[in-house]
Amino acid sequence: MDIFNGNSETYFPPQFRYAGFALVITGIIMVFNTNLFGIGFIVIGPALVFLKTGIRINFEKRSFQEYRSILSIHFGKWVKIPEIEYISVYKETEPHDTGGQIINGEDNNTHYYTDLIFPEPNRLRVINFPNKSPAMEAGKLLAEKLHARLLDYTSDVPVWMDNIDEPVENSAEIDEQH
Repeated sequence: MDIFNGNSETYFPPQFRYAGFALVITGIIMVFNTNLFGIGFIVIGPALVFLKTGIRINFEKRSFQEYRSILSIHFGKWVKIPEIEYISVYKETEPHDTGGQIINGEDNNTHYYTDLIFPEPNRLRVINFPNKSPAMEAGKLLAEKLHARLLDYTSDVPVWMDNIDEPVENSAEIDEQH
């Protein structure tokens, strides 16, 4: 099977993962003290620690799965990919939410996203990166495997990447779409 695995992010925030570790330890102590409720803690704890969410794309069957996984076992329904208009790589800059003074001098948090764009208003965010290069590589792979055009929208002037070695600009058409 030819499957692309997009971002695999932890489902719960860190404080829940810490609680999961605490539940496992508490469950083990309870089981050693012959309290069988500890088994429930031992089962629920790892779910809080290891539960992940993400998107997988099956190139052969042209389908995608928004999944939840635990210990590499994926749960979720496979859905056929609708007609793709193009694949977009773009950046978003968000302010840090520190609530205080910025230490490193940067006041923004930049992420590069790779999305599948369907007829309006649908899009499927496949993966994100902190740097442009891996986002573009993911976009190129998706464009090649799904036979779609790639749009580099990481700068002020969007660029169609019709040939990976020779970008072709057509910003008038792109500006009308966004």
